[in-house]
Amino acid sequence: MGATNCPETPRQRMIGMMYLVLTALLALNVSVEIINSFLIVNESMEITNKNFSSKNDGTYAMFRQAYLQNKEKVGPNWEKAQQAQKLSKEMIDYVNGLKFEMMRQTEDLATIAEAQKLTLADIKRKDNYDTPTTFFIGQSETGKGAKAEELKNRIIKYKNDMKALLDPKDRDKINLGLEVEKDYKDKDGKKQNWE
Repeated sequence: MGATNCPETPRQRMIGMMYLVLTALLALNVSVEIINSFLIVNESMEITNKNFSSKNDGTYAMFRQAYLQNKEKVGPNWEKAQQAQKLSKEMIDYVNGLKFEMMRQTEDLATIAEAQKLTLADIKRKDNYDTPTTFFIGQSETGKGAKAEELKNRIIKYKNDMKALLDPKDRDKINLGLEVEKDYKDKDGKKQNWE
């Protein structure tokens, strides 16, 4: 996701899409070889995420300096930046929680802590398609009441909360990505929901 003061770069959109594709592959019946090929891509994305995180930390540090020097002028935007940072951390924590819970169930681990110690390369049951599918979609074809619907609702809320931090005249100019409310179709052209 791009910062609230600049559009999302093509690289950031690609990284976001790759995470969604990886999650989808884990939930679908794809061969272990394809999932293994994503391990290389995942490593690259994790490095990129660390680099962006460092860059964001530097930007926040400069923003903090500006705030400390002129609280009256910078204060309103500083408060919004703090709220955006809090919302983003909550969303990241939620998605990581889903990931680790799915890994725990797929690997038949006793605790989330055990799953948190694993990397994608450590997963032994990559061919266990049923557990991730049931985790995200549940027992219905629509995914009603399962984690995918919950994730979709959290994404919608996150986007709305982030846009609420913007000046109303700027809200339509910012694209946060994370499109979950578009019309989706399966390979046969039949309409299906995001879940």
